[in-house]
Amino acid sequence: MVDFNPEENLRNLSDEDKELIKQAVDNTYGKMFPNGKSLDYLYNQFKILVEPNFKVTCGKCKTRVINFFHQRSKNW
Repeated sequence: MVDFNPEENLRNLSDEDKELIKQAVDNTYGKMFPNGKSLDYLYNQFKILVEPNFKVTCGKCKTRVINFFHQRSKNW
C-alpha cells in the first residue's frame, strides 16, 4: 500500500505548478461561468495531489475543489 500524504504533495509543488494552479483559480473562483479548461485542470490536480478517488458528481464537488485551491493559493 502506498502512503499518500496530501500536505506533503502540496508542499512539494514546483513554482511553475503553483502558478498554473493560481491562474486556474483566477479563471474559476467566483465566476458565474468558470473556464472549463481551468476547471478540468483543477480537478486533475486535486485527484493527483489530494484525493485519488475523487469524482466530480455535482456542483458542490466543483465548489469544493475550487475553494480548496483558492485557500491554498493565498499562502503561496
